Amino acid sequence: MCDQYNPWNITTGGGLYILKNFKTDPVLVNVLANSKVEKGRFAGTNLSGGAFLSPDLSFDGKKILFAWSPSTDKCYHIFKVNVDGTNLVQLTDGSSSEFKFLPNDNHNDFDPIWLPNGRIVFISDRRGGYGRCHTKGKPTFTLHSMKEDGSDLICLSYHETNEWHPSVDNDGKIVYTRWDYVDRDDCIAHHLWTCYPDGRDPRSNHGNYPHPFETITGSGDGKGARPNAEFNIRAIPNSQKYIATASGHHSYSFGELIIIDPTIEDDGRVSQVKRITNV
Repeated sequence: MCDQYNPWNITTGGGLYILKNFKTDPVLVNVLANSKVEKGRFAGTNLSGGAFLSPDLSFDGKKILFAWSPSTDKCYHIFKVNVDGTNLVQLTDGSSSEFKFLPNDNHNDFDPIWLPNGRIVFISDRRGGYGRCHTKGKPTFTLHSMKEDGSDLICLSYHETNEWHPSVDNDGKIVYTRWDYVDRDDCIAHHLWTCYPDGRDPRSNHGNYPHPFETITGSGDGKGARPNAEFNIRAIPNSQKYIATASGHHSYSFGELIIIDPTIEDDGRVSQVKRITNV
């Protein structure tokens, strides 16, 4: 779950595409087929030979944010482009974090999303710090924010481990996954969190499920049925519910689809989480 976002593990050769008429006669459009970067270190070049990650469409449907890592320095940077491929601009830059583990020396930026106020929230390892449960150093990456032109870059979260996959819920808050050990056992620790767009009031607002250790085996209390992790959380329109991907501890961010309903009272038996697929 950390290594899949560390760009020294990338497989190169991806792209940014739009699938049109997917219900009838699907057409795949390469957004960047004729695009050259207009601003930043890669100005004048096309984004080929690298790896793409986490595109996000603006609220008006006219612009796309995405992360891209070149095959040379293997470091994710955030870009912005119009849906027709024009105005391709680099917004962030930095150095690879594979061999540079000093605080504030890492600049991998990914998972960008638009906020309703026009700012951009993204995940970055700029805050410094390292995960505690790895055989080699893994930088900590958390929520950051910037203006649409890449300026006024600030850290929204100084959480000690890792955060992933921000999105905007129906109340205008940021919803995301946080790796958090407080009042939890050693594995069931990666679940839904929310905060205000400026990072205030981060909280886990569903299903804490702390000790006893029966959580691990699932004996007696039913807590073992809950996912170890909830990734890719998105708000379901016209409701307080979320859809997410259930996954494991130290695993990848794929698995079964679940629905999370924080309005249901936490009964200690995973009542707030409903599985809707079985893979």
